[in-house]
Amino acid sequence: MKTHIANRLVQLNQQFYQTFAKQFAATRQRIQPGVRRVLDETAPTVNILALGCGNGELAQELLKQGYVGYYLGLDFSQALLDVAKNSVWDAPNIAYTRADFADPAWDRHLPATSYDLVFSFAVFHHL
Repeated sequence: MKTHIANRLVQLNQQFYQTFAKQFAATRQRIQPGVRRVLDETAPTVNILALGCGNGELAQELLKQGYVGYYLGLDFSQALLDVAKNSVWDAPNIAYTRADFADPAWDRHLPATSYDLVFSFAVFHHL
């Protein structure tokens, strides 16, 4: 794909999620069955990195299950991150940071933490 076309598609995708973040978040209120199976096998103390965390539904579900590990959710949509932050504002072990995965150096701002699990679903087809 030509670079200018790829860049334009990324730009359109970002505009969509910024403009329609709340509406999109309202349609993403459940954990997918495959993800649920992984969560059922996940210890409550592991450190998790979520690439494309969206509205934070995964972190909310982890907290419901007694999760006490460190969770870092990354997304390029500040509007979706705001929705996610508002849903877990009092959980000190949950953090959210903006990251643009189309940028080759997207990980340069990650804290120096090791992660036991990395979740990423419905993300990379947007790049």
